[in-house]
Amino acid sequence: MARITAGIICILLGCSCSMQRYTQTNLYFGRSIPGDTAMVNNTQWQQFVNDRVVPVFSRGFTIMESKGFWLDPVSKKMVTEPSNMVSCISKMTPSLSARIDSICYWYKTLFKQQAVLRIDEKVRAAFL
Repeated sequence: MARITAGIICILLGCSCSMQRYTQTNLYFGRSIPGDTAMVNNTQWQQFVNDRVVPVFSRGFTIMESKGFWLDPVSKKMVTEPSNMVSCISKMTPSLSARIDSICYWYKTLFKQQAVLRIDEKVRAAFL
């Protein structure tokens, strides 16, 4: 009875019942190199994406250019820098989570970053 009621509610509300549960992962990468006036340039960024991001998110992802703002813990001043956000929707597993952590590790290591922000959020989505 509950399934029938849920189905009727979906029809009445115009809902798409093809929605599935996923995890949306957003990774935020600052492009400034600490202690230097240099930036992670477009060639370096693209090489990093090809080498480290594509193998992990091989089913697809989105990259958005952004501008990050964060409070420097030493100077207590607001810092801004060009950034990139990588977003992917997936069926999260412990193995995938570890591979996503490795993307963050390698970016921090290669480009002397203090951190890469990772946000995982449960979502419902459909590829229509």
